[in-house]
Amino acid sequence: MNPSSPAGVAFPAMNRLLTIVAAATVAAIAPHRAHAQMQTLDEGTFIVSRNGVPAGRESFRIVRAEGPGGQLYKATAQLVQGERRAVSSLGADSAGGVVSYDVEVRERGEPRARLQSRARPGRFSILLQTPRGESSREIVVESPLVLEDELFHQYYFVALNAKARTVTAVVPLSRRSFDAKLEERGPETIEIGSRSTSARHWALVAPGGASRDFWVDSKGRVLKVLIPETGLSALRDELPR
Repeated sequence: MNPSSPAGVAFPAMNRLLTIVAAATVAAIAPHRAHAQMQTLDEGTFIVSRNGVPAGRESFRIVRAEGPGGQLYKATAQLVQGERRAVSSLGADSAGGVVSYDVEVRERGEPRARLQSRARPGRFSILLQTPRGESSREIVVESPLVLEDELFHQYYFVALNAKARTVTAVVPLSRRSFDAKLEERGPETIEIGSRSTSARHWALVAPGGASRDFWVDSKGRVLKVLIPETGLSALRDELPR
């Protein structure tokens, strides 16, 4: 065991393999860098509240690049809630379906969870490492979206294909999934930073009636998220530029 490992677990052989794969990948894509320039689609900060009381901040960035199979997306974020910090990285395909997802959670500087998940046809695999050990799970699901309970930029990928439909979402840190209907609630005006702005209201409605509501601007950028069941809400600290 390597005490310096983020999750308290060492995998020397895997680390060597990952180093070799990473080097080969860099070498393979180097000639194509000019054709795969990234475009920033959204970047900003959410103020997170629970039952109306400020609880933290989430800073995020979403970019797009051209890949061999079409457009690819990458979203990175950092959530700070008191002594708890979560750093995430999500890769998605042109439809917003998750391809890869990694997140590390620390509390008072100490590692609490490190998660790696990958999607393949019909399957979504999750590997979770904590101070108590390692566990894994494979969820049978087609084209899932990732929606953690406390990360809000991820709703961008729900809005990417904004039409009424049924979606399947995976909550990797909780190692669960759920189905919900995406419903359009129409245009509304919301307040951000003492300024009024037009937004379109959408809701993910689970079979039991619980909803996750979110508002986006004309470019699909998420402005506000409200989850009544848990009392959580997130609001941009300023309008997107």
